[in-house]
This record gives sequence, structure tokens and C-alpha cells, in this order.
Amino acid sequence: MESFEAGEKKCISDVRRTFCLFVTFDLLFITLLWIIELNVNGGIQSQLEREVLHYDYHASFFDIFVSSCSFFCI
Repeated sequence: MESFEAGEKKCISDVRRTFCLFVTFDLLFITLLWIIELNVNGGIQSQLEREVLHYDYHASFFDIFVSSCSFFCI
């Protein structure tokens, strides 16, 4: 009887575990894509300054990265 009760108790549900994996891989994938995009467009340092400090909605992927980070933190 004790082994049956121990088997029923889960620390994290399957749905929550799947959601956490999805959010983690989403953050990693978006970060990798943003780094590749920064490097292709003329160097990471100058592009970071342009995309973060001189933010333009039409030409920056910084908002996508921030939304992915906030989704990960929730």
C-alpha cells in the first residue's frame, strides 16, 4: 500500500513540465536567432547599441527577445 501512495505523488505535472520545456527552448532559440542576426548585420557590439539604445520597432528584434524573456520568467 505504501508503494502505491508514493507512486501517485508527483512533484510537477506533465503539462507544466511540457510548458517549462517549451518556454526554455523558445528562449534559447530566440536568443540564438537574435545573436546570429546581430552578427550578420555588422557586428554584435554596434548592432546591440543600435537595436537596444536606438530602438526602432520596424528594424529591431529586441522586443521579441524581451517578450521571450518575460514569458520565461512567468
